[in-house]
Amino acid sequence: MSSWIPSVQWRTTAGRPTNTASGNVTPISWALLVRFPFGGFVWNQPIAVELEQGGQVQRVPIVDITKIAILVMAGIGLIVSVGALLSAFSHLSKSVSGG
Repeated sequence: MSSWIPSVQWRTTAGRPTNTASGNVTPISWALLVRFPFGGFVWNQPIAVELEQGGQVQRVPIVDITKIAILVMAGIGLIVSVGALLSAFSHLSKSVSGG
């Protein structure tokens, strides 16, 4: 009998290094793996690029502007929704109390 508890793994992996004229470039990403007995999903996201030049390794982070914009829009939507609900309840309570 298989367990219905999902298997969750969080991995950081380095991709295949690419040789360039100025040195080696290696992509770094993380992956969230969730497995159920009937299937699962994987979410990958690039997080950095490692640049190797003359024996020195420099890690350059990748900033996902799209994800930041989506989170900001979701936050604004949540604030507007809560404000609309509070306003509706305020008007409802005033009309019920006769005010």
